[in-house]
Amino acid sequence: MSKPHVVQQGEHLTKIAYEHGVDAATVWNDPENADLKKLRGTGDILLPGDVVHLPDGERPAQPVSVGTLNRYVASPPKVKLALVFHDGPKPLANEACEIAGLGGSEAAKKETAGDGALELDVPVTSRELTITFPKKELSFLVRVGDVDPHSEASGLAQRLSILGYLSDYRGDEGDAEELLRIAVRAFQKDHDLDQNGDIDDATRSAILKAHGL
Repeated sequence: MSKPHVVQQGEHLTKIAYEHGVDAATVWNDPENADLKKLRGTGDILLPGDVVHLPDGERPAQPVSVGTLNRYVASPPKVKLALVFHDGPKPLANEACEIAGLGGSEAAKKETAGDGALELDVPVTSRELTITFPKKELSFLVRVGDVDPHSEASGLAQRLSILGYLSDYRGDEGDAEELLRIAVRAFQKDHDLDQNGDIDDATRSAILKAHGL
């Protein structure tokens, strides 16, 4: 038996499985999730409203000693997050930064690679990260798990926004479609594609390559 879980914004398979005390691989390979697995390809990027079927059962109980102080330590799994930072057209290469939101009372200190890339191991319980570059006086807010699948228009719009072609996009606004077409044409121009404003196969592939996933 299983129970359905409706995916919320910011959720991904590893986080959902951890919060329900089940194994992520077991959930993803369950026949009841076959259609979702085929549709999304990966449990790392799900769409709010997707339904994941979880094993129906109780979590194993933890022993308790009466009359004493009982301590329990949770060790949430981590997911890898790959980011690339630019200051205008130039990458923030070999730049020191501080990351808040990874857990702990102090911000973690890291340094970007030569191409501005930064790889992080992020606890599944982390919802937002603030990444600050003190020398540049720059700060970025990163919402973990917020990018929709690339098969959805919202997912492609988010990727264009991350790449700097689209700002303040909201799919429910009246001019959202035209804003998206303008952004697509700008992206197509920079990538030597036919500037028709349509997300054709070539444009979709180029967006995914530029974004990384």
